[in-house]
Amino acid sequence: MKARSIVLVFAVLAVQMLCHAQAAIDPESPHGAHILTLDVAVTDKSGQPVSGLNTADFTLLDNKQPQTLLSVRAEGSDKTKADPPIEVILLIDAVNMPASELPRERQQLTSYFQQNGGELALPTSLVILTDEGVRMLRAPTRSGTTLARNLDAHQTGIREIGRSAQDGGVERRTLSLTALAKIAGLERTRSGRKLLIWISSGWPSLSRQSFITASESGNIFHDIVGFSRALRDARITLYGLDATGIGQVAFGYTDFMSYVKGVDSPGKADYADMQLPVLAIQTGGRLLYGSTDLSDLIEQACRDARSYYVLSYQPRGAEHTDEFHAIKVSVDRPGLAVRTRTGYYAQP
Repeated sequence: MKARSIVLVFAVLAVQMLCHAQAAIDPESPHGAHILTLDVAVTDKSGQPVSGLNTADFTLLDNKQPQTLLSVRAEGSDKTKADPPIEVILLIDAVNMPASELPRERQQLTSYFQQNGGELALPTSLVILTDEGVRMLRAPTRSGTTLARNLDAHQTGIREIGRSAQDGGVERRTLSLTALAKIAGLERTRSGRKLLIWISSGWPSLSRQSFITASESGNIFHDIVGFSRALRDARITLYGLDATGIGQVAFGYTDFMSYVKGVDSPGKADYADMQLPVLAIQTGGRLLYGSTDLSDLIEQACRDARSYYVLSYQPRGAEHTDEFHAIKVSVDRPGLAVRTRTGYYAQP
């Protein structure tokens, strides 16, 4: 019963997000401009952003078909002042993070906010996820001093939900994805790019493909489409950040990689398709781990704001509802890595 109830929760969330999306021009809608835009990060071998690229350097494939780029625009805090500026959203996950880690990470966040005289490079907002839901502490600000005061004034409390998948896994997953849906809905009303840094290794995957009924599979697929669209509409790049120093195993690295490529039909949908690591990579974000230095890991995510590219193109129409299109962007220069959204769901 618990496993089925979570599908109903997600289905409601997905419907709400899709309804909200109708208020804006949808690039996938025949009534809109039918133009897709992608935020593309290009980095060298050391992870530093690469500037100075132009249209001729990029190749974009949509479902393996080469696309004509309508525009390639360089953006970022290093080159130009984005208008509106890129925003950073820091989320403290007290639901999924080990309780023993919370005091240390709160202390490190306070230290991060107080760096550089309490002045942050990018507008930053702070969010806390607890058993009671998600709390947005304040609007984006460059004042680290203000954020440190806000963090000190809001305690995370004692978690009552269990850590294992058998003990509270469904509740943790529901709280987490409900929070993600709420953030996407709110950020959709704000223009500009956002970097959502989720401080934890994420919620349980609860993969159970062999036990999912056809009805459940359809509902899960509907939710996958809803989250993909909501995060794209909100222009959110999602990051998973684990500062416990454990390494990639914290994200269940070998378990989630098979889900990253995306789901093209309801029959293949699984709860694990909405894990934090999967959603992060699918939005063009990263998994940050292997260190206990929270400030350094946050700075690694914020590098994406220093220099990146916005590509636009006109995709081909879909043949059926919620048709999955895989996206691949490459750069014709050796030794460079490219990260962007890995796909989208097109409509006929």
